[in-house]
Amino acid sequence: MCIRDRYILAASRPAPLAIKAKRDRGGAIGDLTPDSQTGFQADSGAATGPQATPRPASADDPDGSTDGDSPRLAWTASVLSLVGLLALISAVRRISHRSRIRSAARHAAGSAAAARPYVLMIGKYPLQAAAGDMVSVRRLEDHLSSAGFRVSYSPVTEDGELGVPPASIPSLVHALNAEGPATLGAKFAKEWGVPLVVTTTGTDINRGLMELDRRGAVLANLKAADRILTLTQAQSDAVKQAEPRARVERITQGVLLEGSDFDLRKAAAVPAGRRVALMLGGLRPVKGQKMAIEAWGTDFGWQLVIVGEAVDPAYAAEVQEAARTRDHVTVLGPLAHQDAIAALASADALLNTSDSEGESRAVLEAMALGTPVIARRNPGNSALIQDGLTGLLFDRADEIPGRLAQLGDEHAVVKIVSAAKGVIEGRDGQEHDEDALGRIYRELIGEVHFAEAATPSHQPPAPVGN
Repeated sequence: MCIRDRYILAASRPAPLAIKAKRDRGGAIGDLTPDSQTGFQADSGAATGPQATPRPASADDPDGSTDGDSPRLAWTASVLSLVGLLALISAVRRISHRSRIRSAARHAAGSAAAARPYVLMIGKYPLQAAAGDMVSVRRLEDHLSSAGFRVSYSPVTEDGELGVPPASIPSLVHALNAEGPATLGAKFAKEWGVPLVVTTTGTDINRGLMELDRRGAVLANLKAADRILTLTQAQSDAVKQAEPRARVERITQGVLLEGSDFDLRKAAAVPAGRRVALMLGGLRPVKGQKMAIEAWGTDFGWQLVIVGEAVDPAYAAEVQEAARTRDHVTVLGPLAHQDAIAALASADALLNTSDSEGESRAVLEAMALGTPVIARRNPGNSALIQDGLTGLLFDRADEIPGRLAQLGDEHAVVKIVSAAKGVIEGRDGQEHDEDALGRIYRELIGEVHFAEAATPSHQPPAPVGN
């Protein structure tokens, strides 16, 4: 009997209700027969149980009967029945959701579209989110589609399920984080008998492998993966140390620099003559926006503009409240990627206060655009920035004003910007992530699946920028 059948069988049984056992005058407990209110009633005509000692009579209950307890018993049993029913409904919904996912996958398995290799990507956030990870996903979808793949994306729900059912049984599952997305990806990859690729992102390795309550799940997901992709050498080393048998490959992120006519100074109401330090990233503790606001305790000639989606609503509210206590701090909502690129190009500096990074897309974009970067020292940022050469690093909030002051030296800024652009240009000769993914997918799926790949219907937008 499958688990779904057990739930259905349990639902068909009567819920546990109160048993109203009336004692007859002789004190015997009668046989139980169905009752419309409680589910059972006592049949006083047949004494089948042992003699029970009658309850002593009282002023409220002269004959010592138990009828006075029946309403309380019935009420208690009704509450318990309701709780049980709600738990059953929740369980059935979870099973139904999983069934819909499997049914949707199998329904399209034999269609003509299945001739194109189908990749299911699983991540943490909705595809429409402004988070940097989602910008990368949309960029990769465009490129992979033009390379002959069908790609769909599903976020992980709060219940740990796929938020969007796959169009068919995929040829490969790609989890875009080594924690929740990889846990779900490993489960379905095993069930469907397809390869699993896991891309590490930052906190999943920098923290997940170091914290005891998270390490076990991360290790299990790394062991389940057919290929693990990292963004930095430090991440590759950490993965190999944790799981020596893992097949690990470092890939190089590409950047998309298509901008718009968005006016950052106008949107943030920046006074004339003030320089702008821009922060880009979802509002959540790991990004450290409150640390940045702390640095603006005095006026040193810069305006802090924070752009990002409220990924953590409670933390976002704290950021908004802290910003109201500072005269030269502005918090904007999320921006479309093209507007964010325009804002980054017009800012005087990008400020990154993350206490954990994999490889910041915003830092890469700033370096490519020629915007100086001031970043908190962590493994991900240190892998991209050489302090004083391709950007400026700091450890504490009180160091931020001094680092910004260093950008007053125009000669030093030109050297930093030029060196940073050289780092990005040096990556141009490397295989970027979109091409690397196509190659890795082919290796794991097998070239035979590409014989009838469809002609791409569109090309990704051409990047622009200085």
